[in-house]
Amino acid sequence: PGLVDRYRVTRCRHEVEQGCAVLRATPLADMTPQLLLEVSQGLSRNLKFLTDACALASDKSRDRFSREQFKLGVKCMSTSASALLACVREVKVAPSELARSRCALFSGPLVQAVSALVGFATEPQFLGRAAAVSAEGKAVQTAILGGAMSVVSACVLLTQCLRDLAQHPDGGAKMSDHRERLRNSACAVSEGCTLLSQALRERSSPRTLPPVNSNSVN
Repeated sequence: PGLVDRYRVTRCRHEVEQGCAVLRATPLADMTPQLLLEVSQGLSRNLKFLTDACALASDKSRDRFSREQFKLGVKCMSTSASALLACVREVKVAPSELARSRCALFSGPLVQAVSALVGFATEPQFLGRAAAVSAEGKAVQTAILGGAMSVVSACVLLTQCLRDLAQHPDGGAKMSDHRERLRNSACAVSEGCTLLSQALRERSSPRTLPPVNSNSVN
């Protein structure tokens, strides 16, 4: 392993971007205390992980520039985060369009600071060597990813059906079609969960591989 876990820091960056997008896109009337609390907690959690990960990488790095750059990147991120979270607190205490627009304004520097820090942290010299995966391991990975994608795609279809039903609450000629799609989507979600469970349990998938314990038929 290298100094930095690329996948975890990249996920943190993505979640920070999502949190800031919520602050930019949410109307003032929908900025409830619960929403602001959830966004603030999500930002704080991800920023703490990035801070800890980069501090550890700085301590272990042998290059003087890299050590200092990690520290400066964390400092820049922390300053931007403090400015944004102060705006979030202001919206909670004294809601106004001005306070909401400040959240949108100060979310930009935080996204940029996090993007720069993660971009630096995921340079090749900090990541170490990639693991060598055997053919069997790749087959297991394919089975698990296949099951996971089955769940995700089915959930997307289910969400679309629910959205269509919510947009047409009075029924109409298409109501029976919506209900049929909803039933089919729910069945697809169940099937996807079954596939994923089997892939995790047996390290195989009926869609991609024969079960591990099956006997070959010549």
